[in-house]
Amino acid sequence: MDVDPVFQEFVDALNALAGAHAFAMQGIEKAREYWTGLVAQAKPPTTADSTVYITQGPQDAPSTVAYSKWRLGDLPELLGGGGSVMTQVSQQWAITLFTEWEAHYRARISKAMGLDKPLQLAAFGDLRHFRNDIVHHRGVATAENSGKAEVFKSWFRQGEPMYFDTYKVAEFMTAVEVFETF
Repeated sequence: MDVDPVFQEFVDALNALAGAHAFAMQGIEKAREYWTGLVAQAKPPTTADSTVYITQGPQDAPSTVAYSKWRLGDLPELLGGGGSVMTQVSQQWAITLFTEWEAHYRARISKAMGLDKPLQLAAFGDLRHFRNDIVHHRGVATAENSGKAEVFKSWFRQGEPMYFDTYKVAEFMTAVEVFETF
């Protein structure tokens, strides 16, 4: 029996997104370690008030553009688990994953399975609710959206910022049984 290639394509996409999340989290953690060390070495303490510029090239090159800046002393917290940088990157995983499912795979998989209506997987239904809170409530869980989760109902409490750590990503991948489903 020939299996529609959409199934493997979908598994590959989920795997790539989970891997991208993992490597991004690891990279941010390494950056946090680096900047935490610099903050600890800052002398006098006011050096922690200095500005760190993020640039697209060498800082001394005339064509280099600084496109982001932070206070040096704030970087360890911003880059930590649950800090704004890791939180935003983790929320990008959730938004991208749901978008891939809804825009590129759901209809194709439903068709390949011979379904008359779109396939419904509770894990992706929960992701839809999470996505709505990220987009419409600036990443803060609400009873109207995240509160309706069925599979991952313990992930977020109402009013809590939504941070998708590696445990949540692993739990999601296990819940959809991505490597055994198709």
